Amino acid sequence: MSEISEGDKKYYRILNILNRLNSGPVNTRELAEEFNVSPRSVQRDIERINLTGFNLISEKRGTYSFAPGTSLKQMRLTDDQIYVLIMMRDKLASMGGHITEAFNSIFSRITAGTDADPLLYDINTKGLTPILKNTYDELSYAVRNRKYIKILYPGKAGLKEFILKPLKILTSDTFFYLLAVPTKKDILLKYRLDRIQKLEVLEKDFHIHEIKTLQSSLKTATSIWGVNTNEKKTIELEACGQAADFFRCKNVLPEQEISVSNQDKIRVRAKISHAMEVLPLILQWLPEIRIISPASLKDKIREKMIQVKEYIKEEFGI
Repeated sequence: MSEISEGDKKYYRILNILNRLNSGPVNTRELAEEFNVSPRSVQRDIERINLTGFNLISEKRGTYSFAPGTSLKQMRLTDDQIYVLIMMRDKLASMGGHITEAFNSIFSRITAGTDADPLLYDINTKGLTPILKNTYDELSYAVRNRKYIKILYPGKAGLKEFILKPLKILTSDTFFYLLAVPTKKDILLKYRLDRIQKLEVLEKDFHIHEIKTLQSSLKTATSIWGVNTNEKKTIELEACGQAADFFRCKNVLPEQEISVSNQDKIRVRAKISHAMEVLPLILQWLPEIRIISPASLKDKIREKMIQVKEYIKEEFGI
C-alpha cells in the first residue's frame, strides 16, 4: 500500500506548486521529475490553478508564473481552503452559465483582501476563545504567506523567544498545534497554540522547498504525534471483529498494510514515529486487538492498564 493516497498526492502537489508560484516561475518538467509524475499531470495541475482565477502567464514553453498583481498575500485562507476552491472550480468547469459566474464572483471577493470575514472558514475554529482565535488567524496568515514568526513560548527553563518558519496548523484531542521549523535548523517541532504567550508575524519570507524535513515527516504522518524526525519503528497488530472491519475501511496508521491471518482475523503492519500514534487505537479496540510486536509497545499498554486498574480501585473500591 502506498504511503499516501492519490488524492493526497494531488493535494500536496497543487499546494506546493501554488507556493512555488508565489515565490517565482515554475517549470513543468522540473516539477514532474520532483513529484515523480508525468509532465501532463503537472500541466493539469497548472490548468486547474489558472482556471480557478489565479491568472498565470507563460513567457516561454513549460514555464509559468503569476501575472503581475496576482499573489497569495491577500488570501487569509488555509491550505485546505485554497485546495477546496481549486477543486470546486475544476468540478464546475463544464457547467458554465450562472454557476461559473457565481463562483468567479465568490473567488473575486475572497481575493479582494478586505478585512471582512472570508466566505470559507474552518468550522473547527468556531469554539475558540477570542484570544486563541486571533492567534490562529495570525498563524494561518503566516503559514499561507510563508512569513517568519517570533513567539514567546514556555519551556523547562521558563519563557523563551523563538523565531520560526511556520508550516501547518493541526488539531489533536481538541488542541491546536503549530508545526514549525526553528531558524538555522531542519527539525520539525510542535507548539500548542494556547501556550503561545506572544506572537509577531515578521515581514521576512521563507521558501518551503528549502525545508528538507517536510517531505519525509509531514506527508506520511497520520496524526500530530507522527510529525517528527525520529526513526520510524515497525509495529504489527492482530485484529478481529469490528476492530478488523475498522482497519479494513480506514487507512489510519502511517504506511499501513493489511494481510489476512485467517477468515476472522487480519494482521495490520505500520511504521510509527511515536507510540501515541497507535496507543489510543489499541485501547479503543481492546479486546478485539492484540499487539504482536514490538515488545516495547506491549509494555506501554501494560502500564496504561495498570494505571486504569489503580484508578478503578481508588475511585470505585473494586
